[in-house]
Amino acid sequence: MNIRRLPRLLALVASVLATVIAQSAHSQEPDPNVPVTARPRPDFDPLGIRAGGFLIYPSATVAGSYDSNVFATNDDEKDDFIFNFIPEVVVRSNFPRHAIIWTTQADIGRYVSETDEDYEDFGTALDGRLDITRNNRLTAGARFARGHDDRDDPEDPGADVADEPLKFYDYGGDVGFQQEFNRVNFGLLGTVDRRDYTDGDEGDRDRNLFGGRLRTGYFISPRINAFLQGGFRREVRDDQDTNRDNNVYSAGVGTEIDFTGLLFGEVFGGWSLQEFDESEFDSQNGFTYGANLTWNPTQLTSVRLNGQGGFEPSDVGSSRLESNIGLRVDHELLRNLLIGGEVRYSRDDFQDANRVDNRIDVGPDITYFLNRNLSVGAAYTFTTRDSDDSDREFDRNLVTVRVTAQL
Repeated sequence: MNIRRLPRLLALVASVLATVIAQSAHSQEPDPNVPVTARPRPDFDPLGIRAGGFLIYPSATVAGSYDSNVFATNDDEKDDFIFNFIPEVVVRSNFPRHAIIWTTQADIGRYVSETDEDYEDFGTALDGRLDITRNNRLTAGARFARGHDDRDDPEDPGADVADEPLKFYDYGGDVGFQQEFNRVNFGLLGTVDRRDYTDGDEGDRDRNLFGGRLRTGYFISPRINAFLQGGFRREVRDDQDTNRDNNVYSAGVGTEIDFTGLLFGEVFGGWSLQEFDESEFDSQNGFTYGANLTWNPTQLTSVRLNGQGGFEPSDVGSSRLESNIGLRVDHELLRNLLIGGEVRYSRDDFQDANRVDNRIDVGPDITYFLNRNLSVGAAYTFTTRDSDDSDREFDRNLVTVRVTAQL
């Protein structure tokens, strides 16, 4: 796991939603649709602290990393060591029906030499599921986080412009409803997100996002659900002088797969259209997709494919057509020893800016469970980015060791 890139808001929410989904069965039977890294290990899983109908799982990670290119630059590279303290508390309900999960996490980073790059990030998320009947359910979530732009973020203005990492606050929430009618099913999801930069010179980047998605599916078989979906997103900037307010419309087709314990997840593809309020920017269209598939060829090995593509807000051009896809393999070498590796490709096509970035991240990692309360691990990641803007190209090596304590 790359400690330098510990999840801020979005990855935090993703992990929370994944856990909620894993608890969607009405019984408390273990979910068979998990990768090898998430399978129950009775001798090494934390017991948690029971509080009525809830279980509390506190943990803390201390990590040390060597970064060969702190500022992600093409020349005049500077290396440094960084130490992270990452506390986390997860509170999960233990109800026979319904589910509630509350997650709080912080990431405090300290550099040895480049002390201006020090940061303190934190976030919290609350998600729940209400099982109305066996065939319909209501979901809702709220989240808040403070984070910062990493130096390798394609939107970061660079160390020559910002002496310190740019900090921001993220706020968001979502409400969803799912219904099944025999083989027919549908789901409706609404989201709202706000990003607010704390630096006065970055006020033109503050924005609100309002979105919605409708999905209708049909079970071709008990294991395959083919679906159609349509989406809408509205972006509104606080600073109207930027002229970046826009609407994104998308439509796609895909399938959910559930070959219990063997192959599960979903994949979809489609097309999206982005239209701006002001004529200064032309309308854009492009391919949109999503993938989240897990294949367990054996009980000890998992292969995961995940990725997404579509239009994202940008401050470089009018918008950014983002595409990223990753392949990860994990193997349980021993009951208490996990080894894995991942390769990820990312492409950022900045509209109206004549700039395209192509990035590759690759590296292995290892986790060793000493007991149910203590584990150690290490990871290595090599990153390279090519760009039409030569100042945005860089290579980097990142080596991390970590120790995690949990109850």
